[in-house]
Amino acid sequence: MRLGSVHFPHYQMVFVLFLQIDDLPAELETARSECLHMNAKIQVLQEELLSMKGTQKKCEKLEKNKKKLEQKVVTLKSHIEMNMIEYSQVEQYKQEIEERVRQDLIEKLREINMFLQMQQELDRSITRELEEVDAEFASNSFRVSP
Repeated sequence: MRLGSVHFPHYQMVFVLFLQIDDLPAELETARSECLHMNAKIQVLQEELLSMKGTQKKCEKLEKNKKKLEQKVVTLKSHIEMNMIEYSQVEQYKQEIEERVRQDLIEKLREINMFLQMQQELDRSITRELEEVDAEFASNSFRVSP
């Protein structure tokens, strides 16, 4: 009996092993299917990663462009401020020049006015002298013709 009882567990183990061997093709097919599924997932993930890397490069390029544009804005603001200061100075110079020209014109007009007044006085003086000469001539001519 001992011999039979010793062999029985071995048969049972062999039977279990046969059952496990029978299950191996199904397990192999399941593992193969899972591998195919995982490979497909890996492929999708690799494509997503590649797309993300492309997007990352675009983002980095956009960041560089953004920094360049921000620097240009700073430079342009500086130029605008300098130009505004220069424009302000130009406007001030323009106003000063216009004021000087206005004052010069006023002075020239005063001089012209004085000249015209002197000319008018001179004309009056000449007219009086001519009238006096005419009167003297007229009075002398009445004396000569008796």
